[in-house]
Amino acid sequence: MQGQLVTRMVLLLMLTIGLVACEDQAPSVSLTGSSENALAYVGEETKFTGSGANITKVDIYLDGSFVESHSISSGKFAFNFTFEELGNHELKLEGRGAEGASAEANYQVLVVDRPTVDHDKFQFDLPEHQGRNQKTWWATYYYLPKVQSLSSGYPLRDMSGRSIGPILSHKNWCFAAMEGSVHVVGADGKGVTYNYAGTADGYEVNCKAYFSWNVSRTKFKLARGEWGDGVRRYKLIPYRTIAVDPNVTPYGSIVYIPAARGTVITLPDGSQTTHDGYFFAGDTGGAIKGTHIDVYIGTAKRNPFSWVKSRESGTFEAYIVNDPIIREKLTNIHLN
Repeated sequence: MQGQLVTRMVLLLMLTIGLVACEDQAPSVSLTGSSENALAYVGEETKFTGSGANITKVDIYLDGSFVESHSISSGKFAFNFTFEELGNHELKLEGRGAEGASAEANYQVLVVDRPTVDHDKFQFDLPEHQGRNQKTWWATYYYLPKVQSLSSGYPLRDMSGRSIGPILSHKNWCFAAMEGSVHVVGADGKGVTYNYAGTADGYEVNCKAYFSWNVSRTKFKLARGEWGDGVRRYKLIPYRTIAVDPNVTPYGSIVYIPAARGTVITLPDGSQTTHDGYFFAGDTGGAIKGTHIDVYIGTAKRNPFSWVKSRESGTFEAYIVNDPIIREKLTNIHLN
């Protein structure tokens, strides 16, 4: 009797394992790495890679039209595609397998011109459709601390814990960690920008004297952009870049804020201009949730925008703008 009970338990266990295995092998297909929500340059070949489970081939569709099919090898696939038109495009994957197994995934690809040196003049006209996609937001601002490197203090470290050169005071290190980037000026007077690389254990710095937000595990890397790096491959641009919650405002969106138009701003080269009201969603942050945006002001010592009140009750109106010319220009200066 006991032997029969054991046998039944073993059979039940095997059945359970089989069911779990079947669930684990549900058909799926997806792009991998930086292929998701990709940026591509018009007229240039772009490589996409992906993976699939329980499928043998994947059909590729662009903007609803079939393009080509690819076989799945060891759960992986790759294909190249050249986009001929600027703008947003929908890339759909349809995976096919044995006995009718199927899976689907959809992605957005933003196609832009290859960036050229094109300085921002803050001179765009009023939006053509200002009343569309209206939102009510509140804002804080963030900046790029400009500090001196010291002979002793707190070094900036990479994700492996190695010192990457600059050594800062305790306060400057903490503010660099909070802001996500820092512009370090050496003894020769030349400055280099370092950016947030992630968090990792080891060599932690206690910043409770300055912030309640825990930044002790912050690590850094050399920035691509002169003023720091945002998400994807975007560079930070003073007075243009905003950090957003991508669940509310997709990366790459153009945001028009009427209250910003006409504000006099001082650019990093010391010249002054009048802001046209347009911003680019090119960054994010751990504290940026919902209708909260964070406006990047570079190395400026004060925030010039009266509507940035740094409190949730300080709301203002803004609009998502779909003007293709403004979108292309602001995308390019963030990629250049």
